[in-house]
Amino acid sequence: MIYPLLLSTSLFVFFLTDCYGNGLCTGRDETLACLKKHSLELYSANHDLFWKILNNAAKKANACNNKKDTADFLSIVQISRDGEVAEFFGENIENLCISNTKCFLEALMLLEPSDQDKIIFELHHPIFKEPSEITEALSKFKTNNKYKRVIDLYMQR
Repeated sequence: MIYPLLLSTSLFVFFLTDCYGNGLCTGRDETLACLKKHSLELYSANHDLFWKILNNAAKKANACNNKKDTADFLSIVQISRDGEVAEFFGENIENLCISNTKCFLEALMLLEPSDQDKIIFELHHPIFKEPSEITEALSKFKTNNKYKRVIDLYMQR
């Protein structure tokens, strides 16, 4: 009698871990770093957790309390993004660029030049904001040599 109960419990546990990504990015690993490392697997195995981590990272980035948190969010440019994730990322970087340009640029400077270039490319093709809004926001910092390379890259479009 105990064997059928043990077997059904084992199957239930297997089903839960299989459905929810075998605990991928849970507990102490519920981080943006884990999401970036396992983005495709996490997105398909545990869609809710994927979005929870991504939304938390976006909130931290937009708060601009710590430029490293903002840079970590911007580094999502490294992962493969489908339409839904691409739109989310685009909306957040466009809003951040316009609403808190200095924070955006400071965080951008913490990234590798290749990632900076990818983000500038994203801004060349905005989905939610007008290109003129982005140009106006970045233009306010064009005389700052610290941001010269990325602002010049944007203005060259």
